[in-house]
Amino acid sequence: MTPAWMATNPQYQPPQKGPQLVPELQAPVKMQFPGPLVAIVAAAAILTALIVSLPSVPNQRARSIAAAQQPQQPTGIQVQLTDMKMVPAQVGSAFYIDGQLINSGGGDITGVQLQGAFKSASGQVLDTQTHPVNGLRSGGGMQDLSQAPIKPNEVRPVRIYYDHVPQGWNRQMPELKVTAVTSSKQ
Repeated sequence: MTPAWMATNPQYQPPQKGPQLVPELQAPVKMQFPGPLVAIVAAAAILTALIVSLPSVPNQRARSIAAAQQPQQPTGIQVQLTDMKMVPAQVGSAFYIDGQLINSGGGDITGVQLQGAFKSASGQVLDTQTHPVNGLRSGGGMQDLSQAPIKPNEVRPVRIYYDHVPQGWNRQMPELKVTAVTSSKQ
């Protein structure tokens, strides 16, 4: 006779007699501690605490640079050009402007840039070119002023080289203007 509760559960199987296989028991799953996550959160908390606890100090270096006395740099007024003349170069339409440079400033001049304005026959500016001024050596040839600075109150022969002249240039001396002067304060 089948008990009544068995009739209501058709998947029930009565226990078998004799040896039986026991399903494998699995060890309970352990929750792993999120170590790296906790380490990152702790480091962020420590960093935040350090930043908040540091006193705010104005940037002393920036203030000291702004307040520092800058030595007076030479200007175009302290550079005087005299006895300027055009000298044709040995190739093409290139030419030199030779003359004398007088350092009337307080420091050694290590570089000068001149802008030459080339004009047409009607006086219209056709082109402007900026070139460095070079010292002239006694035996000929040019010398960079950074290698041989011009001392205060010294007069030095100088040369500026122009290799590209504009079409329609009137072949007169370009209008020269000092655009940059560098020096070392002695």
